[in-house]
Amino acid sequence: MAEMADQTVVLLSRPDTRSTGRCAEHPGRDGQKLDPAWPEIAEEVPGAMKKTQARIEHLAAEYALGSLTGRARLRFERWMVESHLVRQEVWYWEAKLGRLGELVPVEKPPKRVWRDIESRLWPQ
Repeated sequence: MAEMADQTVVLLSRPDTRSTGRCAEHPGRDGQKLDPAWPEIAEEVPGAMKKTQARIEHLAAEYALGSLTGRARLRFERWMVESHLVRQEVWYWEAKLGRLGELVPVEKPPKRVWRDIESRLWPQ
């Protein structure tokens, strides 16, 4: 996953309608330092899905494992189309979990398994 900490965030002054109507000189008025913005994640989505970093990681891992199914999988796939950050997280999990298949030894199933499959596919 790409690190966001190295990015510089610039906030533009705009009229502050909550008080005097003047432009805000300093966005963090009490001397606070602001975290970098994640515009793709910050917006809310109608419904139950929240776009947070923890949510992206969780759903991307489920997607890569194949355990995300049904409408949740379809919603997540739409989100992947919209967001490069989500796609990056899925690529990360696919690369990480894809190596697990290499650790499992190849095993040839017994002939009865293939007979059972064929009988279900082409019943007589």
